[in-house]
Amino acid sequence: MQPEVATEQIEENLSPLLQHSVSDGHDIAIMVSYFDGVNKILKSCGANYIHKKESQWHKYWKFHTSGLKAVARELYEDLSVEGKQHGLGEPWEEFVGMITHAIRRPMPDAFLEDLRCRIYPMKGDSGGAAITMTHYHAGVVNVCKTMQGRWIPAMKAWRIPDTSPAMLLNNICLSIHMKEGQIEIMQGEYDLIAGAFYKNKPADAISISMPGGPAREGNERNGAEEELEEDDGILLAVTSPMAMTEMATRKDLHIIVKEYGPLDFQVEGVRHLVSRTSALLADDMGLGKSFQSIVAADILMQHHASAAPARTLIACPASLVLNWQREIEKFARNRTGEISTYQYTPKAQWVIANYEVLQNIIPHAHEFRIMITDEAHLLKESGSQRTQTAFDVAAHIPHRFILTGTPILNREGEIHSLLRLAGHPIGNIPLKEFVKQFGGNSEVRRGLNTSIASWMLR
Repeated sequence: MQPEVATEQIEENLSPLLQHSVSDGHDIAIMVSYFDGVNKILKSCGANYIHKKESQWHKYWKFHTSGLKAVARELYEDLSVEGKQHGLGEPWEEFVGMITHAIRRPMPDAFLEDLRCRIYPMKGDSGGAAITMTHYHAGVVNVCKTMQGRWIPAMKAWRIPDTSPAMLLNNICLSIHMKEGQIEIMQGEYDLIAGAFYKNKPADAISISMPGGPAREGNERNGAEEELEEDDGILLAVTSPMAMTEMATRKDLHIIVKEYGPLDFQVEGVRHLVSRTSALLADDMGLGKSFQSIVAADILMQHHASAAPARTLIACPASLVLNWQREIEKFARNRTGEISTYQYTPKAQWVIANYEVLQNIIPHAHEFRIMITDEAHLLKESGSQRTQTAFDVAAHIPHRFILTGTPILNREGEIHSLLRLAGHPIGNIPLKEFVKQFGGNSEVRRGLNTSIASWMLR
């Protein structure tokens, strides 16, 4: 049945509603003449606006091809009724003809310029799988489905079994003509943490968004209504296992620490940090956690001065960056390089980055020997983007100091991500099993305290 509007006489002096359309064989983008209310109509029909000004298709509205086919007549009717009041309109045949022309003559590279993809190598016992996260592209979805991928709703990503990152990269490049430079294979290994979202989902919960543009709204996984095999979990980088260091048996360590002028309990705090590749310092506020960690980092950097890298990264809330800078200037006796704040600087010996910019440190994480995470209770939610970024960085740094003045055992699951960040063996227990094993009465909770006593100093 033809739309009622199509049977009406179209005035000859009306300008066309549809100016241009382009398809890549999966999606189609249309340029529609603007009038008040046009955005609302397009959104109601499932279109997504292309915001990026640098894009060739800026100000176009993008649909999955099957989605536009399903709503084309409804879209035409709504646009025609409102558009006619603004001097806009054309016959249905012309409107649908332009769309059909684009679909029949696709441009395979049309929407690839802004597309970015990340591939995460999975931990060995996860079946050698890889996970790819990308802006929505139907071609990428088709590759994932063809490779028997399973959709992970919490992360809006795909888990591809029995493959390698190189194979997945190759298949995507061959299928949709992406260039290798648009696909980043993350270094290290990652693991899928089942049941990682708590009842109250974090405000910055991980989504499919990538640097360079917004995520697709609506049904990112397939662009159509269908049932898929799904996995539950959150992807976190695997950090190196916690271990004792050679500093633990160094007989003159007490003397070295004393040269910094600490209080007696602070001497033990510094010893605690330098004696393990990862440790948690949970002193109350005002007892000098930053001082103790700076001293520990300064000692370790001096100890490893002959072997690169001998640099320290501090991740903290933005409000504490300048305070850390002042503390380093005051207490780092062996400081030989500059201090960088709020950003990565290649020659800086100390880099202080607030959590909001930590993403920019990932490509340079291997250049650091020590990472200090301040206010670490902010990383207790595995589903947080902040937590995932901290893991991405920490996975490449051998020494990790974790600082918090906030009690962290209010809920057993909250400490699980910090144990994983540290590389503590208990952190390898699946989250659901961890909560089941250590949750409950005070006696069971004391068992958890005993298990982590050598790692946490308070």
